[in-house]
Amino acid sequence: MLIVILVWTAVRLYEWIGIGKQEPKAVLYLLQVSAFQQQMLAGALQDSGGAKESGQLNALARAVYSAQYSHERLQRAAAAGEVPGLAVYRELLSCLTGLQLSGNRPLTDAEKALLAGAAEQFKAFAQSYAEMLGGNREWNRKEIEKLKKQDTSIVQFLTDRQFEVKVVS
Repeated sequence: MLIVILVWTAVRLYEWIGIGKQEPKAVLYLLQVSAFQQQMLAGALQDSGGAKESGQLNALARAVYSAQYSHERLQRAAAAGEVPGLAVYRELLSCLTGLQLSGNRPLTDAEKALLAGAAEQFKAFAQSYAEMLGGNREWNRKEIEKLKKQDTSIVQFLTDRQFEVKVVS
C-alpha cells in the first residue's frame, strides 16, 4: 500500500511540475474536429476554382464560418496562449463578401485566380494545422510557428490580390 501511495504521489508531483504535461482528451478531440474543418475548408477552396458565378461561393463561405468556429472553440479549450489566433478566416470572409456584394454575377479571371491561389496555399496550412499537437499529446511549437507564418502569408496574399482584383474590375 505504501508503494502505491508513493508512486501516486510521484506521478502527481511529476504532472504538477509540468514535466510530461499532456493536453486533456477534450482538447485532443476538439483539435481533431477543427483539423477536419480545416481540411473541409481546403476542399471547398479547391472546389471554388470551378465556380463561374459569385453565388456558387456560398458553400465556401459556410466552410470558412465552420472552420473559424471550431478553431475559436479549440482556442478557448486549450491553455491560454497554446493555440494561436488566426486572421485567415476573417480575411477569407472579407474576400468572399467583396466577391458576393453585388449579387450573383460572373466571376472574373482575376477573381478565379485569387481563389485558386488561396486554395493552393491553404492546403499546406491545413496540413500544419493537423500537426499542431504531437503524437505524445504535447503542442508542437515548430508546427505552430509554421502555421502562424502560413496564416500571415495567406492573409497578405488575399489582401494584396483582393486590392488588385478591385483595381482591375
